[in-house]
Amino acid sequence: MANSSSLHSLKYFYISASDPSQGLPHFVVWGYVDSQLFTLYDSSSRMFQPRASWMEKAEKDYWDTQSQIGHVTEDVYRAALETLRSRHNQSKVLVSVVGY
Repeated sequence: MANSSSLHSLKYFYISASDPSQGLPHFVVWGYVDSQLFTLYDSSSRMFQPRASWMEKAEKDYWDTQSQIGHVTEDVYRAALETLRSRHNQSKVLVSVVGY
């Protein structure tokens, strides 16, 4: 009997960039299954939102929980940016932190 299951990858990419003229870091998370974007979070909406039709079926509780995780992650990245800026005296330049 052949194995009919296949492997998939789940990846999240994060970027946080601080523009001192704007006052607050800008934060974005992209979620991918294999190479398909399925969700997006940004600091403007502060919500994870579906980017694939099959994710639109997810329940509100799923999106609320994911968005809460996004808020915490955004706060962690904001703190990391502030630490980086203060340690390197970079108050007047664009600083970014990227992770995955």
